Amino acid sequence: MNANVQQLITQSAELMFIGMGAVFIILVLLISVISLVSRLVRRYAPEEPAGFPQRPAGSSASREDRPGGNDEETIAVIGAAIRAWRRKQP
Repeated sequence: MNANVQQLITQSAELMFIGMGAVFIILVLLISVISLVSRLVRRYAPEEPAGFPQRPAGSSASREDRPGGNDEETIAVIGAAIRAWRRKQP
C-alpha cells in the first residue's frame, strides 16, 4: 500500500512539472511572437494620413476639443437627470 501511494505521488509530481514546463514554453513563445509582430508593425506600418493632426507624444486633447466637453449646459442637464432619478427612488 505504501509503495502504491509513493508511486502515485511521484507520477503526480512528474505530471505537474511536465504541465508547468509546457505552459512556460507556450508563454515564452507567445511573448516572442507578440514582440516580433510589434516590431514588424512599427517597421512596415504606413504612416498616419495627412488629415490627422499631429500632437506631441503624451499630450491629450483639451476639454474644448473633446466631444461633450464640460460646458454649463451639459452640467445642468446632468444635474437635472440626477435630481429626477433621485426623486423616483423609494
